[in-house]
Amino acid sequence: MLIKTLSSSPKTKKWLLTIFAWLIALSIGTYFRLYPLLHFKTPAIHNQSEQYVHNLIHQKIAQDIQKKHPNLSDKEKHALHEKLFQSVLIQDAVQLKATIKKVAIDLDTPASENRQFPYLLASDSFYYFHLTEQIHELGRFPYSIKGSKYHHTLMMAPHGHYEPFNLHPFVGYYLYQFLKIFNPDIPLMQAVSFTPLLLSAIALLAFFWVGTLLQCRLSNIFISAVFFILAPIFVKRSTLGWYDNDPYNVIFPLLIIGCIFKSLPVDSNSRRRYLYTILSFVLMWFYTYFWQGWMMFFSVIFLSGITIILYNHFILRKSKATKSLSLIFLLFTVGSFIMVALTFGPGEFLTLFNEGWKALGDFLNPQLALWPDLYISVGELRPATWDYIIEFTGGPILFFTAIISLICSIYQAAVNPEKRNPFQIIILGAFFFAALFITKGAQRFAMLCLIPESLFFMIGLEYIRIFINFIFKKIYKRPIISHDYLLTILLVGLTFFPIHHMTTTIKSLLNQIFNTAWENTLLKIKDQTPPESVINAWWPPGHFIKAIAQ
Repeated sequence: MLIKTLSSSPKTKKWLLTIFAWLIALSIGTYFRLYPLLHFKTPAIHNQSEQYVHNLIHQKIAQDIQKKHPNLSDKEKHALHEKLFQSVLIQDAVQLKATIKKVAIDLDTPASENRQFPYLLASDSFYYFHLTEQIHELGRFPYSIKGSKYHHTLMMAPHGHYEPFNLHPFVGYYLYQFLKIFNPDIPLMQAVSFTPLLLSAIALLAFFWVGTLLQCRLSNIFISAVFFILAPIFVKRSTLGWYDNDPYNVIFPLLIIGCIFKSLPVDSNSRRRYLYTILSFVLMWFYTYFWQGWMMFFSVIFLSGITIILYNHFILRKSKATKSLSLIFLLFTVGSFIMVALTFGPGEFLTLFNEGWKALGDFLNPQLALWPDLYISVGELRPATWDYIIEFTGGPILFFTAIISLICSIYQAAVNPEKRNPFQIIILGAFFFAALFITKGAQRFAMLCLIPESLFFMIGLEYIRIFINFIFKKIYKRPIISHDYLLTILLVGLTFFPIHHMTTTIKSLLNQIFNTAWENTLLKIKDQTPPESVINAWWPPGHFIKAIAQ
């Protein structure tokens, strides 16, 4: 009787439908993020098979050159060898790919017998894996902490190096402890590989929440959620095995935006508004533990607050609300400052702020250095083209709908603020422009662009509904169909595009550098090298060496 009563409640039905929509979007996103596991065998040995085939080609070319051109100098032979090898790679690309695949299948069985789970992706994952492994072995964080940084003794010998302290290794560690309940023998690397799946689920939940705060209909939230969860930049940085801190740059901005939205209606319960404001700066404080560039988002909220106060006072002319809005943003700013100061030390807020801006400056304006420069050598830190931004943040449908939606939202907020909340548009618009600016400087920040883009896309779907209904009323003198059922089905059909695109591009997004050759070599170094030895290495192999060779 109770269940029947609950299910008949309109509010309960809405929540059940929202949870159902979230689960469908999550299932779609998780399926693609499990690609390294679902297609584990062939990728695990692809590098070996490719190297084997290339070696055979090299040997054949060398024999032919020696036979046909024995009188050439070694330098001339080498140049001719490289020219012929590149020619084979280009002209026989299709046949070469098929041969590599065949060799991979032949090598598949022995490889799968030795390892039952894929390695972590990229290289930063091994940086965090090393810290998680140390927490697991020692029962605590392994290095001394000073303010907002810790002293990593395995970096920049012999003095070590101060790195920003990050809570991400603890998240992986506690997930490992949870998974041990179901599988006591689960390896640590396997357990932490699932961390990005958990984080992407939380991010999607936050996305649905902000969608409801924007007062968007559930079908629009669901469609946007599918585009959001399948955006290439998001899939790339939250796939199984990508044990990095990227997903927090989606989770925290969404949660903070949601809390700010909840604190802005000046006619709502005053106590609840201030509770959400307190929660917003507590979340900002947590954010400082996960990303050094948190001050960029803090600045967006701070400047948006000033804009909102001025807009409210001089444009809307609601002088009574000005004081309340001023208190909200003052509390957010001062609260963030106090939380960081109490945690890291009185001077650390400005220190962290300056360091964050300096790091962003290094990302956006890399300079040549005598030592290989991180910001120049890493491909993802190159300037992003418009094609890259559009492609990696969800495709042209999402991007251009978001741009049109931004323009329409600004107009509607100006002429009809009761229908489209101008404060929300100011915050999302400021975030969108700031994220676009830094993404143009460095590709990796496309992750931040995704948030306001997806939210404006969500709003834009409603404008599409209004436009289509307007056209049908003009032509047929009536709406397209009662309750917009047919229109909803047509719009849901848009989800075919991100799903199809991800089906064809998922493999190219992955960056599996580490393999059995790396593992065997590093374990040999660990076992046969004296503990006081120093290995001088730079970024990508350096993280492998710390994590595996220790």
